[in-house]
Amino acid sequence: MVHALRFKGLDLNLLAALDVLFQELNVTRAATRLHTTQSNVSGVLARLRRHFKDDLLVPYGRVLRKTPLADQLQGPLHETILRIESIASGDGSFDPASSSRHFRVEFPDHLIPVLLPGITSRIATHAPNLVIEFSLPRGDPAPLLYRGELDLVVTPHSYRTAEYPSVPLLKDELVVIGCQENAALAARPDSATLSELAVISVRFDPNRISGSLSTDQVRLIEGRQHLCMIAPTFSSIPLMLVGSKAVAFLHRNLAERFAKELPLVVHALPFKSPILEDVVMYHPNRANDIGLMWLIEQFVSVANDLRITHKRGSTRKTTGR
Repeated sequence: MVHALRFKGLDLNLLAALDVLFQELNVTRAATRLHTTQSNVSGVLARLRRHFKDDLLVPYGRVLRKTPLADQLQGPLHETILRIESIASGDGSFDPASSSRHFRVEFPDHLIPVLLPGITSRIATHAPNLVIEFSLPRGDPAPLLYRGELDLVVTPHSYRTAEYPSVPLLKDELVVIGCQENAALAARPDSATLSELAVISVRFDPNRISGSLSTDQVRLIEGRQHLCMIAPTFSSIPLMLVGSKAVAFLHRNLAERFAKELPLVVHALPFKSPILEDVVMYHPNRANDIGLMWLIEQFVSVANDLRITHKRGSTRKTTGR
């Protein structure tokens, strides 16, 4: 018979449940995450209250409110849980060829057509049993890394959380892209020409592009003068431009990826583009997770291959002139 592991009279499994309760502040949601019933979680909370001789969580409307003792416990408890998870998953024996681990990665839309094909090919070759679950950004990713709901976050450098380690992935710049039939794009357009054209845009965050641009340039890129459509994603814009007289301002890697297959033309901006850098971010307690570090290396390798390919292409174009 296997007995529960106890420390100072407390079943340590209860602490894992308490960590989830602190995060959710709701018994029903905690039960869903723990794959158990609401009554079981209520029983766990009752046992924890008896052990700590404190209510820990008290009803407050539809949620629970932490007591002062619970506030003191939450941080150290969660850090301990994460360290245990890191030990369990990063035991030094990770073998990509045989591992069937499941990684959850938040990945930005503008990099999906650019890097995911290479990542998919690389993983299929070197780690065919891995499962990587990609999702689009959904707000601040730091709490999701903290709770262990995400393993990695690929995010613009300006959005990273300073306390979390990050690895540089890919640098990019903005370009103007439009249909080849658009006479205004027969040559590299100047700012005056662009200001007269309709623009298809997404909801740009001014904080990402305003640092090195003038107010008028930011207005131009956001399409404030002649905004004709707001696209749901960056990667949906190239298809919307085909047969249109509108233009868009996109990451160069994304624009050139679609220009290879669609009747689109790409030009440099008539002013210096801000540098847009993406990084891979993870929780500091995962630094010793060999499997996770291996996955980051694969992302970086695919980005490096892309840079090398672009550099060779630029060299050939220069030589051809």
